[in-house]
Amino acid sequence: IGGLKMKNKILFIGTVRMWGINLHEIESLNKGKNPDYFKNISLSKRIFATEHLNKVIKDNDYIFLAVPSKALKEATQKIVSQINNSPIFINLAKDLTIATKVSNLFLNSLYFKAIPLNDEIGVEICGALKNLLAIGTGIAQENHSSINTISAILTQGIKEIKEIILLKGGQELTILNLSGIGDMFLTCTSKQSRNFSFGKNLYREKMTSLNLTPKYILGKNSIEHLTFFLKEKKAQKISLIYGGGSIKNNGLYNKIIEICKLLKLEIQEIGGIQPNPLDTSI
Repeated sequence: IGGLKMKNKILFIGTVRMWGINLHEIESLNKGKNPDYFKNISLSKRIFATEHLNKVIKDNDYIFLAVPSKALKEATQKIVSQINNSPIFINLAKDLTIATKVSNLFLNSLYFKAIPLNDEIGVEICGALKNLLAIGTGIAQENHSSINTISAILTQGIKEIKEIILLKGGQELTILNLSGIGDMFLTCTSKQSRNFSFGKNLYREKMTSLNLTPKYILGKNSIEHLTFFLKEKKAQKISLIYGGGSIKNNGLYNKIIEICKLLKLEIQEIGGIQPNPLDTSI
């Protein structure tokens, strides 16, 4: 259990007091050594170790719980009975079976609330697949920049992740908790999300490597890259030049107008251009 001190809102290292049961390790730590893990490293003289819990538990600003998970319940009961202030607890052990009790002891306050779940499979699947979903929404955001598109992908992704959870033996309602939709919404929409940002960057790099940001966009399916092209060029005004009615009959005109409205571009239309026009007609 380590103690840190806070002064004038600036964190500085005070005495770190450690509680343990191995007398050999305690003696070594007090001599500034840890031969089992740090053979050639001298430890700080500010570390004080003891087997007596009452000598380390009082007047701490922070308490780190680094005991084995099977001993966490017993250790927390001893700690709670001896603390004389309101320290911040940081749990380094993992054990879902006692998560509720640890939560009730330490983690619920006006600022933080822990909600334990007993679906380890569902939580792990949500935690893994949300990152793939975030990459997908990042690609879509960079390509379309429409909240409707992101919503559709996010909805379909959540639906498919729920089906995987059930297939692997998890619980259906896990997807509705903070570890499910809550975490997915944050990871799949926030600019602070590494995977969402990765998806956006991946799309940009892919378009560049395929040479899809030239001065001209030509060829079949080029309309699919128009949004990226205009955003990359930071366009503000475009001229839409076309011939007869085919561009409107095949739906291409409406797609271009939709993209321009989405990007808030000023449009100048010039229609009625003859096929293979002469200079004089232009």
